[in-house]
Amino acid sequence: MSKILVLAEKPSVGRDLARVLGCSNMKNGYIEGEKYIVTWALGHLVTLAEPDKYDKLYANWNLDHLPILFDKAKFVVLKPTAKQYYTVEKLLARKDVNQLIIATDAGREGELVARLIINKARFNKPIKRLWISSVTDKAIKQGFNNLKPSKEYDSLFNAALARAEADWIMGINATRALTTKYNTSLSCGRVQTPTLYMIYLQDMKITNFKPIEYKIINVKSNELVFDYVGDDGSNRIFDFEKANNIFKSVENKKLEVLSTSKVSKKIRPKNLYDLTTLQREANSLYGFSAKKTLDVIQSLYEYHKIVTYPRTDSKYLTNDMKSTLSERVKASDIFNFEYKIDYNVIKFSNIIDDAKVSDHHAIIPTEQAANIASLNNEEQIIYKMIVQRFVSALMCDTIVENTTIVTKVDMHKFIAKGQTVKKLGWQSIYGRSVDNGDEYFQTITSMLQSGDTIENVKTTISSSFTKAPKALTESVLLGAMENPAKFVEDVHDKDTLTKTGGIGTVATRADIIEKLLNSFLIKRDGQALHITNKGKQLLEVVPIDLKSPTLTANWEDKLIKIENGKLSKNSFLIDVKKYTSNIIDSIKTNNYEFTHDNLTEMKCKKCQEKLLYVDTKNGKALVCSNIECKTRYNIEIPFKMKCPNCKKKLAITGTGFTKEAITCKSCSYRESIFNLAKKAVESNVANKYEVKKLLQKQKSEEVVGDNPFLNIFNKDK
Repeated sequence: MSKILVLAEKPSVGRDLARVLGCSNMKNGYIEGEKYIVTWALGHLVTLAEPDKYDKLYANWNLDHLPILFDKAKFVVLKPTAKQYYTVEKLLARKDVNQLIIATDAGREGELVARLIINKARFNKPIKRLWISSVTDKAIKQGFNNLKPSKEYDSLFNAALARAEADWIMGINATRALTTKYNTSLSCGRVQTPTLYMIYLQDMKITNFKPIEYKIINVKSNELVFDYVGDDGSNRIFDFEKANNIFKSVENKKLEVLSTSKVSKKIRPKNLYDLTTLQREANSLYGFSAKKTLDVIQSLYEYHKIVTYPRTDSKYLTNDMKSTLSERVKASDIFNFEYKIDYNVIKFSNIIDDAKVSDHHAIIPTEQAANIASLNNEEQIIYKMIVQRFVSALMCDTIVENTTIVTKVDMHKFIAKGQTVKKLGWQSIYGRSVDNGDEYFQTITSMLQSGDTIENVKTTISSSFTKAPKALTESVLLGAMENPAKFVEDVHDKDTLTKTGGIGTVATRADIIEKLLNSFLIKRDGQALHITNKGKQLLEVVPIDLKSPTLTANWEDKLIKIENGKLSKNSFLIDVKKYTSNIIDSIKTNNYEFTHDNLTEMKCKKCQEKLLYVDTKNGKALVCSNIECKTRYNIEIPFKMKCPNCKKKLAITGTGFTKEAITCKSCSYRESIFNLAKKAVESNVANKYEVKKLLQKQKSEEVVGDNPFLNIFNKDK
């Protein structure tokens, strides 16, 4: 009996498809039924080959060998997931398989995942396409009843392949050119470099900022405070002479009431989470890096199976998911929230819109009941955020009443404002309680009428200064990557970037930030991100248009044309190759001298080149300046135990076992690793055998990595 092979993008979707299609015979890498066989990729299983696959000459980095261009791209199986690829390949080659259904994600990247596997395996039997945005039983059944010929998506695949090849051509060549030209590890790319430039621009705003003094005038009567408001609506007065004249004319004079108003306002629930919004809020509220949030939610999705697919750019659900909402609420009810949901009055238009769901719907809880005891602290935090956002979206609006009192003194306007919560609604789930506002303010407001006067006043004038712009945090940077319009001047480019979701994707932005950190192009200072001297110098040597999101906008315009069949993939790539050749020429002829301001006099034990002193995301380190030498010495690693003297943070310092110690920057406390290990044994934190093993490991490691003693002393701290 002939069978139909179904190729999903990930195992979780494969299991959902198999269940609906009646496949129950679980095998290693696939699930088989009477009619269907369901298998899956693990993201990309096939990728573009490295340069040495085109010519062994490219195994070594050499500026004279650039640019590296190919007539026809080569592809290889990714080693980490090779086992699953060969499982799929064998299924595609089975004689009883007479048809394939592509069921990867409904989008450009999903099409690329499937087609590269199919092409690599040389599958040439009939292919159809399943195109669905959610994996409810109803959506899956409807999708299989409306399968399309795969040829209808050839243009989508061509656009995806064009983007992948273009990024390879430009990224590989520019990175090799910069690195070999300046003998230091430098990388650039269509997304990475504009992201770095955003951080640079913000740092320059901070550096060049000069505070400006301004005046504020207030009038106070009992518990009421009225702010002076100018014709521009601002309470700031930068003209000191004007401020003093206003103060003299109104000082301690009674206020005449011009009007009082009360306006009710409905505050609707916030949109459901997409990945970027969740990452931004987790960073703002809890200091989680974008990568940390992605790792945690991936665990909630893959291991615990209590949230839906995380790498989504949509904040909406599809219409077929309505029937599952109550079950999801019930399954996630583990935080003892006090809420009331009336499913008859939910504004589904706030959360359901098929047109706004692309590859995946918003992140929400699954129907599987959560076990809070099985979640670590970070998982509980992220899961609670998702549950709160989901449940609150199903609740009624919060209703507030904004009260404004407008007064005047000698034709100068003074305003007081207050707010009362009339109906708590969805905000109750975030712990907000009913707030009746300032009772005195509300009482006075109800008594005042136009023409009344307010006496017994005291007028004050005070100075303040404008504040410097804040450094970018990951939260703000993610928002800028998603919507980089303010970094682009051309109106058409702004519109393109807005429509296509900015630079990078929800799945790659966290990795871009981590790459900038690991390359020492940027550094963290608390939650703030700052460019390093190395990052500034990189921006000096890359072509100017590589710093702007405009390149992405231009590419997206052309990729959309390829999707619509109005431009050929080859034409696009010819332009990319010309552009890349020009970039390489400009790098080769650039006479800029790259300097290391962090170069030390210490030499690498392996190659005798000088070491660089760098700040890393995990402390401080010495890194070999020779790009071919990977030697690295961690000389300061954060240590979670607090100082016994001053309770400040401790760090592991030193570059060799005999020199390593736990030290405190705030006081004179210092404890050697050896003594700390001894105390660990004496206090039963660890046994002698365990400590001995760690001591031997520590002593034998010439290049110091994460200190093994962290595993002992960070337990339950």
